[in-house]
Amino acid sequence: MFESTALVRDEADLQVVLEEVCHAIGELLGYRAVVVNVYRPAFDDMHTSAAVGSEESVRELVGKSSPRETWVPLLDGQPTIVHEAYAWEREQVWIEP
Repeated sequence: MFESTALVRDEADLQVVLEEVCHAIGELLGYRAVVVNVYRPAFDDMHTSAAVGSEESVRELVGKSSPRETWVPLLDGQPTIVHEAYAWEREQVWIEP
């Protein structure tokens, strides 16, 4: 999987790699759902770029964006694995690990 990151030449290649990362994390850590959100400076938001999990959750999440400030309490500049329920008050979104 990591070798394929060197082959990324455009957004389609990146999408494939992000989906592979989701699958690998899910398999290695035993998670039923994994989501990759990408910060987009031009929009100052977080964009859900890839996900694995139930068909419904993937359909609901991928392609959605949320304001960066809703993520600040969660991220604090670090990659984050959510181990407990968390709700964004403005977005009314719950994450259940």
